[in-house]
Amino acid sequence: METTNDLRWYAIYTKSRFERKVATALDELNIENFLPFKQTLKQWSDRKKWVEEPLFRSYVFVRINYLRTNWQVRQLMGVAYFVSSKGIPIPIPGNQIEALKYLLASEQPVEISMQPFVKGEVIQIFEGPFVGMEAEIIEVSKKATIQVKLSALDTWLYAGT
Repeated sequence: METTNDLRWYAIYTKSRFERKVATALDELNIENFLPFKQTLKQWSDRKKWVEEPLFRSYVFVRINYLRTNWQVRQLMGVAYFVSSKGIPIPIPGNQIEALKYLLASEQPVEISMQPFVKGEVIQIFEGPFVGMEAEIIEVSKKATIQVKLSALDTWLYAGT
């Protein structure tokens, strides 16, 4: 018997523009999945229209027992592969998925950048007690931690996951 403790979140990379089809196929198999969307204003030659697009192009998140269910997921049309490191799928902490769901439910505009943080770059802080302040990136570690210097306070901070 499978318990919720056996289930973990994983990212699936899909073929281009197959995110919705993969999510629908997962729903049909009763496999829990998450496909976050954002609203984007599109311009055509004759009109503008708000459309819903995947927040992360070509990614769908699934919550499964990888050893038991990965073959079912891999066989779905449009699934390219599980996101992995050295051939081992990387589980995503459930609290990160919940935080993303919470952020999207807040209806605040969300923009995702795949650009890495670069030492010396000046960034704007959008959330937390330092919202609105600028910070310079001092150091970026391989453990998803950055060190920034707040311009207004001339103070160093560490942030990470």
